[in-house]
Amino acid sequence: MTNKICIAHIRSSSGKGGGPEKTIINSSRFIDKQTFSMILIYLKSEHDSEFDMDLRAQSAGVEMIVIPERRKIDFSTLRKLRKIFRQRKVDIYHAHGYKSNFYGLLLRMSGCKIKLMTTVHGWVSKKRRVRFYDSLDKRIQRFFRKVVIVTATLREELIRYKVAKKRIVFIPNAIVTSDFAKGVVTSKLREQLSIPSQAFVVGAVGRLAKEKGYDTLIRSAAQVIAQHPNTYFLIVGEGTQKEELQQLITSMNLQDKIILPGYFSDIRHVFAILDLYVLSSLKEGLPNVVLEAMAMEVPIITTPVDGVVNTVQDREHAIYTPVGDHQQMSQNILNVIKDEQLRHKLQKNARKMVEERFCFMERMRNMEKIYKDLMGV
Repeated sequence: MTNKICIAHIRSSSGKGGGPEKTIINSSRFIDKQTFSMILIYLKSEHDSEFDMDLRAQSAGVEMIVIPERRKIDFSTLRKLRKIFRQRKVDIYHAHGYKSNFYGLLLRMSGCKIKLMTTVHGWVSKKRRVRFYDSLDKRIQRFFRKVVIVTATLREELIRYKVAKKRIVFIPNAIVTSDFAKGVVTSKLREQLSIPSQAFVVGAVGRLAKEKGYDTLIRSAAQVIAQHPNTYFLIVGEGTQKEELQQLITSMNLQDKIILPGYFSDIRHVFAILDLYVLSSLKEGLPNVVLEAMAMEVPIITTPVDGVVNTVQDREHAIYTPVGDHQQMSQNILNVIKDEQLRHKLQKNARKMVEERFCFMERMRNMEKIYKDLMGV
């Protein structure tokens, strides 16, 4: 092949982003560079002072172009994208999210000679405005040549919205297992957060938003601490629900035991001090953070959300706990605290599963097949 296939990943994001950012940046790290070239294009509000994806890309040695936008839908972005595509001879427009999907469709309709594909990372927000955008997004998926889903249960939903079965490809999330291994970092976080060296530490990582179910986790934490006082809880991340969650913690007088330490650029330092990870989400795919925690041999308690039930076997790789049931969650946490043999079993089984089924390099080889198929190679 004389000319490399050029792929542009397009995504709109704010603040510190989320799990898809790791996948997108790693895609550029591990793409076959003899066959492909790749650029990452991020759209951000010009007022977003917390945006740091460009710094994260730079630290990973990955090229990223950032386009500031003045409004929610900024049509001047289309002109900027066309210019980049002409200069870089972009072949494939790989969208991530409703705004980049919408822009891609407009560009294609206006004569831009790009091949459209998208990755659906999930529609989980409970905010009314976002649900409206998600509803529109589902309706335009059928115009994309390939639609990659990270959770198998999304397939039927896309088919209901008239996406042809042959265009839907299931490629689950994956991680770079060598980046996430027990002992890969030495963390001083216990000392920094004044957590005693012998304390049992339970953690959760993600946006502080209602769909994450952190209120359930906090209520279960209160019951756990009442029976096992030497237990600390970390809920790591930023988001719109932070003040509400902090008020709930304060109302229980547990601010010394349930800590909201904010955002961490290197989440491995959090996993390194955890004795247990809890996913309390109401709705979710298979989050990267769960795979990362498993890879670092942190036992998992999880709600049986879509991406998890198709992957994780109860009591083999993790412990299931019902959505919204803080009493059962607290009992499950106490059981794991008391049962060292169970913790060891979950650690080893989960690490083995991630190594065998969620290797990022294998994910990239599958993605490269899609790119070649789109180009007729």
